[in-house]
Order: sequence, then structure tokens, then C-alpha cells
Amino acid sequence: MAVPSRPAAGTLIICPTSVLRQWAEELKTRVTSSANLSFLVYHGNNRTKDPHELTKYDVVLTTYAIVSMEVPKQPLVGEDDEEKRKHDSPIRHMADKKRKGSPSSSKKCMKNGNETQSALLQSSVRPLARVRWFRVILDEAQSIKNHRTQVARACWGLRAKRRWCLSGTPIQNAVDDLYSYFRFLGYQPYADYGSFCSMIKNTISRNPTNGYKMLQTVLKTIMLRRTKGELKILLLQ
Repeated sequence: MAVPSRPAAGTLIICPTSVLRQWAEELKTRVTSSANLSFLVYHGNNRTKDPHELTKYDVVLTTYAIVSMEVPKQPLVGEDDEEKRKHDSPIRHMADKKRKGSPSSSKKCMKNGNETQSALLQSSVRPLARVRWFRVILDEAQSIKNHRTQVARACWGLRAKRRWCLSGTPIQNAVDDLYSYFRFLGYQPYADYGSFCSMIKNTISRNPTNGYKMLQTVLKTIMLRRTKGELKILLLQ
């Protein structure tokens, strides 16, 4: 059974519920009428179930809570997975021993099973995950700083050509907060947790001075910093 392709959509802005209406108001008042920008507030129990409806708007506004409910969670990669594999492997090995049937029939069954599972998964996925976004913007991106949370793993799963993280406090607790942003942005090699630890986290632990210098170099390539004063000037233009 073929899995239907995802329709293309515009920009998805994800923010905390507390600023959702503010975003809508800003789009109304800050964007000139000549831009003819259309937007949809995707929130509440009556939100559309049709992914094609989302493609009709230039901008779709939603919250982290909605994304967490609608988007399949991406698996953890790194230390957590390694620990899980250690516990799972003996059980999996025993199951393999007990499995009967010829190799060819097993492969055929597995193939059919994967196709059915993929089709069922696609049919159960909610609208946000059933479109290909041109751009996904995370406002207050520190909301995904803990890479083990459901909301972080859901945001990673969104399909998008462009990805932005907006935050006034990108690092709140430790340098480990940055990994989730790199994973969301798909910024290799640091989007891989093992590489992130060996190249950034562990380097800082061994030699903080050199480690933070290297981190600054990494961040300069992907980070655009704006002070409040600069933003005021931009808004007045």
C-alpha cells in the first residue's frame, strides 16, 4: 500500500500558549496590508483535521502542546538508546531463537508488515505532521532544551525545508541544552548526540577555555544575535 505524499505548506510558527494570541495580533498589526499575508491560528478542539486546509495559509500559528500531541516522537539517540539496547538485546535474542519459518517467508511477512504498519501510521498522524513545511520557527525555543522530553522529540519530527530557533535564553542550565536545537536544525555533525558529546560537551569538560572558544566558533555560523536596541530600530523602519 503506497503512502500518500505530503502536501506543501508555508511557515509554521510554534510558540507557548501564553503568546499565541500575541503572535496573531503582531501579524495583524505589523505586516502591511499590501503583503496580503494570510494566517491561521491552529489551536483548540475545533481545529481542522484536514492537512490540505493548512496549505491554504502563508503562516500557521500553533503551540508546543499541540505539536506534542500531533507529531510522532522521534527516537532518542545516544546514551539513552545505548542503555535501552543493553536491556532489550537478551530478550530480542531469545525471540529470534524461537522464531520459526523459512527465511524467504519471514522476509515476505516482514515486508508486508512494514508496509501495513507504515500505512496505518500515516492514517493516524494528525495534520501538522502530514504536510511538508517550507519553514518551521520555534519561538521561545528553550521549550525544547531538554532533548528527552516529548515536546522536543515531536518538534524534531516535523518535515521542513528551513528551520529557525528564536530564544532570548538559548542556554538556561548547561551546554547540553544546545543539543536539542542542533537536532531540530539538523546541524551536522552536532545533531548526532555522540558527536555533540565528543566534540563539544566533553571538550568543554576537559578544557573549558578551549572548549568554549570552539563552541563560539560553531555558534557564529548558525546564530544571528539581535539586541533589544537593534530590534527597536528595525521596528521603526
